[in-house]
Amino acid sequence: MKTLLLSFLLFCAGFLCPPAAQACREDTRICPDGTVVGRTGPDCEFACPERGGSPLPAAEPKECTAEARLCPDGTAVGRSGPNCEFTPCPGAPDNDGGSEDNESGIRGTATLGPNCPVMRDDAEWQEHCKDRPFQGTLIIREGSTLREATRVQTDPDGGFKVRLRPGHYTIVTGGDTSYPRCDTEVDVEPGKFKKVGVQCDTGMR
Repeated sequence: MKTLLLSFLLFCAGFLCPPAAQACREDTRICPDGTVVGRTGPDCEFACPERGGSPLPAAEPKECTAEARLCPDGTAVGRSGPNCEFTPCPGAPDNDGGSEDNESGIRGTATLGPNCPVMRDDAEWQEHCKDRPFQGTLIIREGSTLREATRVQTDPDGGFKVRLRPGHYTIVTGGDTSYPRCDTEVDVEPGKFKKVGVQCDTGMR
């Protein structure tokens, strides 16, 4: 009986019975493409994708959120590109550094006046004739050349904000009409937004 059992074990080891699977160590390796793989296969080798491993699935394109930014000229831009950054506004100058802390420009309010040919002492008349917000287009011209740098549309309260490189600028009215007429000079310093009040003349006398 012992002889038969021994013969069967020798026969199984040589022909029929497969060798026991080798247990691989549970260590890992970071591949050149950034993936992490473990040991696999009969020889317990690492298999990075470029060395014959399974190819990585293609990365799905990043979907940007449906946000919008209002540009100084009244247009709106959305997020785009691999980093989902806001598309630059039309005509917006580049800013060295790129962060909001390093931006420069002007912010302020444009008003219209006078609004009555004659001023009176009573409070109701003065309230009626006080300066009103200017809602329209302002043209911002550079230095002594007065070359147009950009345009900005004021909001219903006459407010505006626009990024500009440091320098000297003149703010005037857009359009071909003689009035209202705005003419305000301002100096923009690096890394700062200059606050300015723009007084636009209605021509009323």
